[in-house]
Amino acid sequence: MKKIKILVVEDERIVADDIRMSLERLGYAVPAVSVSGEDAINKAEKTRSDLVLMDIILQGKMDGIEAASIIKSRFDVPVVYLTAYADDKTVDRAKITEPFGYILKPFEDRDLQTTIEMALHKHKMRILLEESEERYRGVVENAHDAIYIKTKGDFLYVNPAFEKLTGWKKEELCSKELNFWKTIHPEDLKFVKKMDEERKKR
Repeated sequence: MKKIKILVVEDERIVADDIRMSLERLGYAVPAVSVSGEDAINKAEKTRSDLVLMDIILQGKMDGIEAASIIKSRFDVPVVYLTAYADDKTVDRAKITEPFGYILKPFEDRDLQTTIEMALHKHKMRILLEESEERYRGVVENAHDAIYIKTKGDFLYVNPAFEKLTGWKKEELCSKELNFWKTIHPEDLKFVKKMDEERKKR
């Protein structure tokens, strides 16, 4: 069975070795250890790791939060922070990068493993959800039937078939200035409102 690859980003060599040994005891592979944010970005690309364990205070001009943001945007690799810092300012900055976990040093192997497994699972589920949404979007966009989503009279979405049927463009329909009922022909308004009320009762 292929081992999960975890890139360790830690500027203190003794601590980095301790983290690496913990990960290897837990059955993970550590393809590389980085001491700076710049090197972490390069190693993330070269090793194609499944997850990055990121310290926040690093060598060089770039800290772990900035490096995590770049790694996430370029390679879509889940990042878990492993740090001794938990002050509000640091945590608030870290939140912006949408990490998959935040572990405080010192740590227990069990906590490390649980956080890693949860992060990998969440990342996998997010990818599956995005793929599912993309498939659904393709079906809806290419449907011959008119499909729309609205709330309280405002359009949130309409597909091309709805545009063709009504003659209204998506941008016009989904603008806050255009109410759903204004798109209905006056002669059809009573019937459509009745159908809408019946739909709400289902």
